[in-house]
Amino acid sequence: MATTTTNPVLQHIRSAVLWRESADLTDGQLLKSFVGRRDTGALEVLIRRHAPMVWGVCRRILANRQDAEDAFQATFLVLVRRARVIWPRELVANWLYGVARQSALKARANMSKRRVRERNVETMPEPAMRKSDDVWPDLKPLLDEELSQLPEKYRAAIVLCDLEGKTRKEAAKQLGVPDGTLAARVARGRTMLAKRLARRGLAVPGGVLAVILSEQAASAGAPTVLVSSIIKASILMAWQNAAAGNAISAHVLALSEAIMKTMSLNRFAKVSAMLLVLATVGSGVLSGGWVARSTSAEEPRPVAFASQSEENRAPTNKGFDKRPAASTGADRLQHAVGADMADGDKADSSRAEKLKALQDEFKKASDEMGKAIRAGKIKPNDQGEYREWVDLQRKTLKPVRELIDADPGDAVGLDALVFALNDLDAGTGEPGLYKLIVKYHASSKKIDPLLRRSSAPLDFLQEIAAQTTQPDLKLWAKYHLGEKLYSEGKSSEAERILEPMTTDPTAKQLGGYILGTLSDSATRLLFEIRHLNVGQEAPEVSGKDLDGKPMKLSESRGKVTLVVFWATWCQPCMAMVKHERELHERFAERPFTIVGVDGDYIADDDFKLTGADGKVIDNTAAVRAAIEKNGMKWRSFRNGSFTIAAAWNVRSWPTIYLLDHKGVIRGKWKGDPGKNELDTAVEKLMQAAETDKEDPADCPD
Repeated sequence: MATTTTNPVLQHIRSAVLWRESADLTDGQLLKSFVGRRDTGALEVLIRRHAPMVWGVCRRILANRQDAEDAFQATFLVLVRRARVIWPRELVANWLYGVARQSALKARANMSKRRVRERNVETMPEPAMRKSDDVWPDLKPLLDEELSQLPEKYRAAIVLCDLEGKTRKEAAKQLGVPDGTLAARVARGRTMLAKRLARRGLAVPGGVLAVILSEQAASAGAPTVLVSSIIKASILMAWQNAAAGNAISAHVLALSEAIMKTMSLNRFAKVSAMLLVLATVGSGVLSGGWVARSTSAEEPRPVAFASQSEENRAPTNKGFDKRPAASTGADRLQHAVGADMADGDKADSSRAEKLKALQDEFKKASDEMGKAIRAGKIKPNDQGEYREWVDLQRKTLKPVRELIDADPGDAVGLDALVFALNDLDAGTGEPGLYKLIVKYHASSKKIDPLLRRSSAPLDFLQEIAAQTTQPDLKLWAKYHLGEKLYSEGKSSEAERILEPMTTDPTAKQLGGYILGTLSDSATRLLFEIRHLNVGQEAPEVSGKDLDGKPMKLSESRGKVTLVVFWATWCQPCMAMVKHERELHERFAERPFTIVGVDGDYIADDDFKLTGADGKVIDNTAAVRAAIEKNGMKWRSFRNGSFTIAAAWNVRSWPTIYLLDHKGVIRGKWKGDPGKNELDTAVEKLMQAAETDKEDPADCPD
């Protein structure tokens, strides 16, 4: 039955594609797309990207959950109606932070007008706020008040890095500044914020402050239902749909109107002040058009500006010499990150610059090598390794290791460790690097990519799952711990770890692999563990082939079947095609067939995906060209990425299953198993099929 694009499943798929397609787009690019073309896909990405930060601001200021939800929704309604005035466009996160704070303060001021409603919900329990330590209760009421007073460039850097958990590289890209500049702003901003807090009687060093903020950011995930609701309402409002009024409560509409009125008054006051200053000094620039630009450019940020720049104030150690009792948890936090941060971030700028240069050089060399591999100029050896690639990694690792050894516990040491383990594959040769991560950085969000590597050691995953204070890192470590245990044949242990994740509230809010949440990913991994092993009958698969004709996996019964998950964008997949074609031609007269599962997107009446630009994604031409060029004369299921691949928990492309003539799984590989191994397995199973042997020997998985 045909499925329309309003189907909830396809809407979910579309959101997943939007995330993947927009991963490299900056806030400025997304905002430009929304303002210029009313691209609601771009608006949705912006809302999802910044929802946790906005929710965190609202919850810090408002104790009542319903009020926080109202302020959260009002913030994004203001975004829809005032998106054009955000300038520079790259400062979306900073602008949203200011609006969220103003919305929350306005909601708090309105609470006395809604006492009847508050009495009705008085007996309802509020969800407990996570406390990273006993510093947080004292910091929470002061944080946003003092952060809003920082100069814009420092506040913007802290919002992105500390409140949204972005890496410095990601934040630098968002703001359009060099990595080194962003790092300096973050360090300076933390120090300035720490000094402001010290004046209020709360002495928290800049580095410790960063740890607290990152922990709170990790636990501030906005409720999924709330995010979905405001996305729907915002899209309706963007298109001036009459149904928007029904999707938004009167409280939220009134709150958003009040915020916009305040913003307009602030803008008028600022312009008036400018005119007064110009008139006072008797300047003649009024006739030159300067004032016209000031009235039509950036709308004043809905946060107060410091009357005196922190940079111009005389340095002071006030508040740091004597630590008030309110910060008793700081010492333990400081010990947890394994670094003395009493004076804020003091990472060696020369080390940071060296690391940046090494990363840039490696990226350039690896990009060039990737082109050479795709062009066939560099070929793998008999073990499937590209020696040139391995040599490049080893060459780069030596100076990176020197940067790590200088101080593995500081910010540069962390970045160097992640680079070494994630990009340079240093973990196999130097397992001690993983121990440094556990010792110094178990609760840093920057280690997230290390948890998702298949090469991550079992003990590393176990240590992070046990030690980290970040809920999302703990869950990801458990997921991949379960995956690792399963790969080592310990299915029962894996199931015990994964089963609770299928119902875990936090896992249900974290985005997972392929489709849905981390909870969904755990469910699919459990399905693989229980139903997709050598010796089990393969589950039925039905769908359409590349020509749109109905197709079922069971149609290949009676033949040895090679099931190949492939895609034109997967270089290893396309490299295997030559061998697959040889098998198909060599065994054309014997009980053998190949069934492909194509991971490209082919638009049809049942399946339509649109990218962030609003255009339908359709790889039909690329798929047809690949089939024609490579002589792929066997059938493939279409649109397998979000259907069959999701159901079978396929995340490695290519993934290959070898079924005997009875449909039982006899071989399973993630990646190319190699010509000799695959040929031997196929031949053995065909002999069994031809003589109908009851128990053919299993192929190695």
